[in-house]
Amino acid sequence: MIRRGRPPCLPGQPQGVAPTRSRFPPPSTNATEKPSIPACPVRPHMLQLWPKVGENRVTTVQETEVLGKVPATSVIAHEISVAFADLRNGEDMKKRAYVLVVLAMTLVMSCSRERPESEEKAQEGAKPQMEARKPTETAVATGTQIVCDKFELVTKVTDSTLDLSVDTDLPDNAVVMVSVSRSYLKTGDSAAYSENYFSERGTIGKWKSEHRISIADEAWKTALSARQELVSRFGASFDVASVSEKIRVSMLVPINQPDSKFGDRNRNLIGRAVTMREGGLCVVRGEDEIEYPLSAPPTGESPFPNLDPLGLDIGESYVVSKQTAVMPSHSPADPMAAIQQMRYIPQGGGFKVLEVYREKTNPWYKVIAFDQRAEQIGAGWINSTALFGQQLAAYR
Repeated sequence: MIRRGRPPCLPGQPQGVAPTRSRFPPPSTNATEKPSIPACPVRPHMLQLWPKVGENRVTTVQETEVLGKVPATSVIAHEISVAFADLRNGEDMKKRAYVLVVLAMTLVMSCSRERPESEEKAQEGAKPQMEARKPTETAVATGTQIVCDKFELVTKVTDSTLDLSVDTDLPDNAVVMVSVSRSYLKTGDSAAYSENYFSERGTIGKWKSEHRISIADEAWKTALSARQELVSRFGASFDVASVSEKIRVSMLVPINQPDSKFGDRNRNLIGRAVTMREGGLCVVRGEDEIEYPLSAPPTGESPFPNLDPLGLDIGESYVVSKQTAVMPSHSPADPMAAIQQMRYIPQGGGFKVLEVYREKTNPWYKVIAFDQRAEQIGAGWINSTALFGQQLAAYR
C-alpha cells in the first residue's frame, strides 16, 4: 500500500522504508560498475542516498559544481535538510547519522574553500579607487641640460669709457643682468652702498659684442645726488663718509629664464662656471674690479636735509611748493586774533627752522619766513600739517 505523500518503495528495498528525498535514480546494482552522475537540466543535486551505507554514493563538490554551476554549499545544505526530515519521520538513526557526518565534513571543506574567494572579492571591492598619477619628471633630464663652462668678462678702459663684452658658451637667448657701479660708505654706517654708472637687462647674444659705457665722474656724482635728494623726502637724509676708488663690473645670469630648457630655478644649468646657491638656485656670475679713482669725491654733509614734514632739521632752510600759513604762536590764547595776525609764505618762498615744539601733536616749527626774492616776511610758527602734500626742497 502506498502512503499518501510518500513515494513507493524501490525494487529491492524493504517494505515500510521510504527512500531518501532525492530526485535522482538509484545507482547500478553491479558492484564493479561505477555509478554515473545523472544529468539535470535545471539544477543538479547529490545522488540518491540509500538506506544501506555500503550503497551510498555522493557526488563530489567538483562534480556538483560542474553539472549546473550551483554552489556546493547550497546543494549540501539541501541534502542535510532532507536527511533531517527523514530523521523526524523515524528513519534508521545509525545509517542517517553516518550520512550527516559525511555531509557536514564536506560542507566545512567547501566553505573553507569558497570563503577566502568571497572575502578576497569583497576586499577588492572595498579598496578605494586611487586615481592614477603620472610619475614626477626629473628636473634635470638627459638631453635638456645647458652647460656653462666658460663665463669671462672682457673689459678695457680708455679715458672715461669702458669697453665691455662677455666670452661664454651659454646660448645667445640666455638673459643676463649687466651693471657698472661704484660703492661708498655712509657716515655712521659700516654697510657698503653703491650707485650705478650703467645697468641693463639684456641677452648673452647682445653682450657677446663689445659695448662702450661712460664712466665719467659726473655720471656717478649725479646718480648719488639724486639718491640723496630722494631719501631726504622720507626723512632719511645721509652724509657720505668715503667713496671707493674702484669700479665694479658685474654680469649675472639670473633664475627664471624665459627659455624653459633652463628648468625651474635653472636646475638644468650645469658646468664649471655655474654656482649653486642655497635653495637649489643655479646662477652664473662674472665680476671684475677696475682701479679708477674718483676725482673730488662728494664726501661730507649731504646737500639735501630731511624733507619729511615731521622731521625737519633745526638750522636748515626749505622752499615751499605752495602758499603756507605762518601763525604768531603755536598755542594762541585768542585763536581768532591769531588768525587775523596770520601771514603767508608765497609759492617759491621759504623758511629757516629756528626751533621745534612738540607736545602730543604734530610738531610746530618756529621759523623766519622769506619770499621768492629771499626778502624776509617775518618770524612765526608753521604747523607741520601745513607742509603735508608739498614738494619741499632744500634752500641753496
